[in-house]
Amino acid sequence: MKKTLLFLIAATAMMMTGCSNDDFGGATQGMTLNATVEQPASRATMDEGEKGTYKFSFAVNDMLNVTNSQVESYYTFTKQGETFTSTNAQTTTAAADWYAYFPGNTVNLAGQTGDLAGVANYYACAGKTASATTGADGLNIRLTPQVAILRIKVDSIACDIQVKTSDDKWVSGLEATKGTTEFTVTTSNSKVSLLTKPEPGTYYIAVPAGVKIAIYNGGTLVRATKDKGLTAGKYYNLTTGPVSGKVEATIDGKKRELVDWVQLWAGGPKFATKNVDGTMTWTDANANTFWEGNWRVPTKEEMSGLLGKVDGDITFTTSTVKVEYLQENNEFGFKFTGVQPGYTRNSIFLPLVNAKNYGTEFSGNYWSSYQDNESKSCSCLSLYYNVKPYLQTFILTTAHGENAKYAVRPVLK
Repeated sequence: MKKTLLFLIAATAMMMTGCSNDDFGGATQGMTLNATVEQPASRATMDEGEKGTYKFSFAVNDMLNVTNSQVESYYTFTKQGETFTSTNAQTTTAAADWYAYFPGNTVNLAGQTGDLAGVANYYACAGKTASATTGADGLNIRLTPQVAILRIKVDSIACDIQVKTSDDKWVSGLEATKGTTEFTVTTSNSKVSLLTKPEPGTYYIAVPAGVKIAIYNGGTLVRATKDKGLTAGKYYNLTTGPVSGKVEATIDGKKRELVDWVQLWAGGPKFATKNVDGTMTWTDANANTFWEGNWRVPTKEEMSGLLGKVDGDITFTTSTVKVEYLQENNEFGFKFTGVQPGYTRNSIFLPLVNAKNYGTEFSGNYWSSYQDNESKSCSCLSLYYNVKPYLQTFILTTAHGENAKYAVRPVLK
């Protein structure tokens, strides 16, 4: 006769709330685990903003490894529908302590996918029954997380994340310590990449909690924790480099001052927060005669993160920025604010310098560094506002680069 066990598994902290499966053992082989989820969620979700919460729930085909104090091996239960089943789990003849581990008793942290749904597969949790039991009447196990989640904004050309322990070894995974509710960190003497991606972006990575670690992108140290490590069951926003700063500029060949810069999206250019004084031709702008030193005209590709349009509103949001038409410091223009985690406090305001006024329409242009080799046509970022309202930012190609004078918003070299 089959025994049915009910596993109520809820994680602590802010990462996971829900019920899950556990295993039992016994003289009867083949068992079913009924599981419920206290707070339904998708595979893994994270609220928008810097202070959101991460929630986890089990998915079909998830597996839990369960053991008890009377056996050496592990039973595997697989989620199918609303229940977890195992063909070989057995209840015990005498009361025993039961232990459950997700996603198994070993977790390989290398080669993670980097997306929000995929990181759930590395969300290591462990738990045990509150008291010894045979499992005949069901098991009640509370799982607690053993990892933290990094929401890391990679600002370099490529992403290659590794993690080191305090003994200078590379983290490779986790292994359950049998008879406890803990995982120990497994390491390697050679480099182990937890995540590799060919381009900048925002990625999600599970890393060991409760131990001191150092996080690297390639060979560059990004951040090291204190001795106590990261808190299990929480997530941390991290960037591989600064997203704002100050750089000295030489103005008019003699006046030296600090100019603020901000980055609006991962891998994006570092925009100055003010324009070069006045307007100039494309040739003068790209001769780099302004601010002498660390600044240049942005490329057409770098400006592409500012592009978008909306009909019937004076604001729109893309995957990189929120765009608003407004007045700032007695000037009308376009405000661009980062929307990706880690960049939401960064913004630039591009005033409509020498804007063309067509009664109900206003537009202004900012030079890019692009010029067609054959036609010699030049490209600029064009800002357009219509009081209908209608808002658009686009790349405009003009044949008048030698004569037209537009504004310049520099970026760091």
